[in-house]
Amino acid sequence: MRLHYFSVFILMLFGCSGGGGETEHGHGGAHGGAGGHGGAGAHDGHGGAGAHGGVGGHGGMGGHGGMHQSNGDTYSPGLEKVGAMDVYTVRLLESEPLPRDTGKYTWQVQVLDADGNPATGLMVQAEPTMPAHGHGTMPQFTDGVESEDSPGTYLLSEMDLFMPGVWMVTIRISGDGDESDMVMYHFDLEG
Repeated sequence: MRLHYFSVFILMLFGCSGGGGETEHGHGGAHGGAGGHGGAGAHDGHGGAGAHGGVGGHGGMGGHGGMHQSNGDTYSPGLEKVGAMDVYTVRLLESEPLPRDTGKYTWQVQVLDADGNPATGLMVQAEPTMPAHGHGTMPQFTDGVESEDSPGTYLLSEMDLFMPGVWMVTIRISGDGDESDMVMYHFDLEG
């Protein structure tokens, strides 16, 4: 599993392209990297390293010759992503502010297990980056704090998305033993 994350990381860094790779589901990469149909991170065409442009599905590094612009995800409360390893599903319940402009963001996310039940007692961590620019933000990681009132709901506070462009927010989830997963959200922010 760690090798899988390392491979995705290398592909994101170097934008490896080629005849296509293979995802954890056996789908071949469409135009580069370890992708195909959204790659490692999503089943909705917007995640991970892969199809038509590497990181971000239709944009980012790799694929059709390098850097491309992407409109990213369209925010709506409850925007759901299935983890790259199919262990967890993440719902973006609320974003303050709405993903439009630059600034400090606080997200409320719900993590569900494979059976659709709220997953409690997890380590949830967000890492915002701008793949097209090769940088992240400070602090690099934002740790989720689990809600006492709503099991399986975690608050990610004060993520500094300071620059216009496409931000990829990778949310890593770790449970007991080998139960770990990750999802990626992509938002194209204006000034």
